[in-house]
Amino acid sequence: MSPYEVVATFWEEPCAEAPTGYVRHLCGSVIDVPAEHLDRLLRIGAVAPTGAGSAAAESDADAAAADGGAGPDSDADDAASEADAAATDDSQPADSHERPKQAAAKSVWVEYAVARGMDRDQADALDKRELIAELS
Repeated sequence: MSPYEVVATFWEEPCAEAPTGYVRHLCGSVIDVPAEHLDRLLRIGAVAPTGAGSAAAESDADAAAADGGAGPDSDADDAASEADAAATDDSQPADSHERPKQAAAKSVWVEYAVARGMDRDQADALDKRELIAELS
């Protein structure tokens, strides 16, 4: 079994011997992943192979060199912070034709309706519930 690095925020490995029923491995931990969990964790990107000879490490190094020397951790941090910002920003949908969340403000729904071809005055005249029903 070769070692793998946890690249997710954490992974809770089921463990009957532990008092809590699991062992928590934090990001950056190098662990031996049990075979029954390995395929799933690799598929979802929670762990990555370690070692200088691995293809993943080489591709990270190549990507870092292409980005002007930024390390692989900085790329992951940037992507994570962008994803966090996108997840918390309900003011505007990412794509003007992307349907907003139902909890989005009425102004976001009005912009969506206008992008779909509705007259702005007509969209403003409707309340949020009517606007959502009209666009469904």
